[in-house]
Amino acid sequence: MNKPLLRVAALALMGVGSLAFASKASAYCAPQRHPTPARYYQQKQRIHQGVRSGELTRWESRDLRHDERGIRREARHDRWENGGHLTSDERKDLRHDLNHQSKEIYAYKHNGPERWWAK
Repeated sequence: MNKPLLRVAALALMGVGSLAFASKASAYCAPQRHPTPARYYQQKQRIHQGVRSGELTRWESRDLRHDERGIRREARHDRWENGGHLTSDERKDLRHDLNHQSKEIYAYKHNGPERWWAK
C-alpha cells in the first residue's frame, strides 16, 4: 500500500475513535445540583397515598409533614447562608435527613398491628 492511503486510513480511525470518546464523554451526566425537589415530591406523594389508603392516621401524617417542613426549612436556610448553593456536607446531611424520613414513612405505613385501637 502507498503511504498517502495509510495516512488517510489512520486519520479516519483516529476520527472515529475521537468521536466515540466524545460521545461517551457527553453521555456522562454530572450529578444534579439539587436532586431533592423530586424526593420531596415523591415522599409527599407517599404520605398522601398512605392517608388515602388508611395506612397512615391523621396524627402520623401530621408528624411526617411536620418533619418534612423542618427538612425544607433547614435546606432553605443552608442555601441562604451559601448564596443559593449547598455545600457537600450540607447535601450529605440533607440526603441523610430525607433517607431517615423515608424510613419513617415506611415504618408508619407498616405499623398496623401496633396501633392501640387495632389490638
